[in-house]
Amino acid sequence: MHNPSNNYTFTNKNAEETTTTTQKFEQKHKIHMGTYYVYIITNSRHTVLYTGFSNDVARRTSEHKGKVYKGFTQKYNCDKLIYFETFNNAEDALHREKQIKRYKREWKENLINSMNPGWKDLYEDFEV
Repeated sequence: MHNPSNNYTFTNKNAEETTTTTQKFEQKHKIHMGTYYVYIITNSRHTVLYTGFSNDVARRTSEHKGKVYKGFTQKYNCDKLIYFETFNNAEDALHREKQIKRYKREWKENLINSMNPGWKDLYEDFEV
């Protein structure tokens, strides 16, 4: 398995392009690096939980609040960001989203309470 801490630099003399082993690994495995989020939102009465994935949790929460897209969150008025995790690549975030979606509600509540025991809307903490 690739270890990003063993990061060597290779220079292509013809193209005068420098590529690290991490970049080569990411390109080979089509890993999209950046910041990605897995998040949980709920409605005002906390009766519904929705788990999602985004590369911009503030924008995505704003879209939920504005009911921009028809679907589950619009139907059940889910627009309160109560939990999120940050990842450096999309594949890890998508794996975690699927994992959380399989959790029973009680497990999700424990996860939320570990970060946000008052179920405060965390959207307010993001600079928009």
